[in-house]
Amino acid sequence: RWSIVNVWCRCVASERTALPCRRSRPMQRQRARRSIDAEQPVRAQPLAVLDASTVAAEDTFTYALVMDEAEPPLVGFNNGVGFSERHAWYYYPHMRHEEALLFYTYDGTAPLEGPRFVFHTALGDT
Repeated sequence: RWSIVNVWCRCVASERTALPCRRSRPMQRQRARRSIDAEQPVRAQPLAVLDASTVAAEDTFTYALVMDEAEPPLVGFNNGVGFSERHAWYYYPHMRHEEALLFYTYDGTAPLEGPRFVFHTALGDT
């Protein structure tokens, strides 16, 4: 079992704080993942993250998330990544409660030509 914490950061040239972002300034979104079981390490579906420096722009795509059960239906968008031999994935099996992994899910301060987020997933069978 995992605990997920989203951290929004407002970024100014000389300051980075965990405050709600203002759309007029660059924004970062970070995620912290850790086990919520204080007694046992994660045993199933460990977290894996993709090294953003190994992802080319042509590897990525945007897809729609449609929630038909809402009235009116809600539509959101997310980013996906296709398979590539050059991708470098890292996974963290048996993470303990006192360990956490912090990574960007969006970085509005990154250069436009570089990676702006870290793709991540849970691995099914390791």
